[in-house]
Amino acid sequence: MHLGSYNHPVKSGNHRDFINLTDNLIGDQVERTPSTTCSAIVLETAKEVLGPLLLAKEGDPQKILELDELQGIFDRCKHLTSPNIRNAVTTFRTMRCFGVMDSITKLRGASNWRFVQQNRFPGQGADIDKVFVLKMSEVGPGSGVDLVKRMQPSGDLENSWIMFDHVKQIRSWTTMACHVYDSTYCLVMTIVVCDMQSEDVAAQSVVWKNLNAFMAQHGVDKDNFKGFMADSAQANWNVVRIIYESGDAFEKMVDRERTCLFHWTHSSEKHTKADIRKDLQYQHRILCLGGVSEWLE
Repeated sequence: MHLGSYNHPVKSGNHRDFINLTDNLIGDQVERTPSTTCSAIVLETAKEVLGPLLLAKEGDPQKILELDELQGIFDRCKHLTSPNIRNAVTTFRTMRCFGVMDSITKLRGASNWRFVQQNRFPGQGADIDKVFVLKMSEVGPGSGVDLVKRMQPSGDLENSWIMFDHVKQIRSWTTMACHVYDSTYCLVMTIVVCDMQSEDVAAQSVVWKNLNAFMAQHGVDKDNFKGFMADSAQANWNVVRIIYESGDAFEKMVDRERTCLFHWTHSSEKHTKADIRKDLQYQHRILCLGGVSEWLE
C-alpha cells in the first residue's frame, strides 16, 4: 500500500473542465465545417485551446515557460491525443445530422446544473419518513425548470402533457421520472427524476411537492399543467388528484387524465384474460381495438 497526496489535474477538477471546453470547441468546429476530416477538426480545436495558454496578450512582457510550468498544459492536452477524441467528433456530427446541434449538445460543459436537489433518509424528515433522492436540472434551455415554465399558460408547451412512470432499476428501489414532449427539439425531455423505495401515494407526493417547492424558488408559485399521462396504477392518479386538483383522491380530474396506447393495451389484455370467457376473448379484443381506432381518428 502506498499512501500519499497527489496534485493531479483530475483531483482538482481542471482536467474535467478542460474536457468540457474541448467538447464545446469541437461542436463549434463541426458546426462550421461539417465535411472536414476528424484530424483537421481536432487540430483547429487544439489551436483554440493552446492559444490562450501559450500566447502572451498584446502589451504583456514575453516570458519563457519552464518545463515544470508546461507540465500542467501537457497533462490537459493528453485528451486531444486520445483515440476517444475521434469518437467525440463523430458524436457531434451524428447529432448535427439529426438537427439538435444547436440545442442540447451546445449546453454540454456550458451549464453548471445542480442536478441533485434534495435527498432524505429515515429520521431526517418530520412530515414524512420516506427515502428519496430528487434530481432536477435548473439552468438553461431544456432543463427541468425551463420545461415547467414553458408548460405554464401562454408558454409554447402549454398544451403538452406530463408523462410519468416508474421503473425498477435495482432491487427494492423504484425510479419515477416525469417527461414532456418538446415540440421545439422534437424530443421527449426529462423534467424530474426521483429514486425512492415505494410507489405508494405518500412516496409519490414527495416528488410532486418537491417539484412545486423548487419551482416556487424559480418564480412559479403554482404549477399549472394541462394534464397527466400514466399507467392505470391507482396510486399514480390518487396523488395528482390530491396535489393538483380538489384534494380528493377519488374525484377524477376532468379532461386531465390520460394513458398511452402501450399501457392501455396492457391493461386491456390483463382484464380480458381475467374477466372475459375464453371463447369470447378474441371478439372482445376486436371490439376494444375498434374503439381505440375510432378514438385515434
